[in-house]
Amino acid sequence: MTPDQTAYLFERLTALGAVVVHGEYSGSGDSGQFNGLTAFDADGKVVENFDFDKPFGEDEALKKVTSRLTDEEHKTFSAALEQAAWDAVDEAGHSGFWNNEGGYGKLIINVPLRSIMLEHSNYITTTEDHVHRIFG
Repeated sequence: MTPDQTAYLFERLTALGAVVVHGEYSGSGDSGQFNGLTAFDADGKVVENFDFDKPFGEDEALKKVTSRLTDEEHKTFSAALEQAAWDAVDEAGHSGFWNNEGGYGKLIINVPLRSIMLEHSNYITTTEDHVHRIFG
């Protein structure tokens, strides 16, 4: 993610009134997916029906932030957030985590602090071997 993309992400989330955003992902068996976004307000409560893809021009703050974007880009902000999650997974060194046993994680975007944190876990399969002499 470029510095311009990161700045846009925080500007857009600020304009939309989000304080914290969680994004979750998971995968295994050679397939990974982004499981969605949840926005939280200043009181830490989930913002119900939060519209990440709010169209251009619905309020002045968004208009200032998004005036340089095309209509198609306005419709795909949630896709940009999803890409930010995958970029964070790659930058943290977990690219390809979905192969074999897989893993899961959470992207935490703190809008006022302009920080992105990744919590990642890998699934691990272990074995315990035992040898028992039953006869002889």
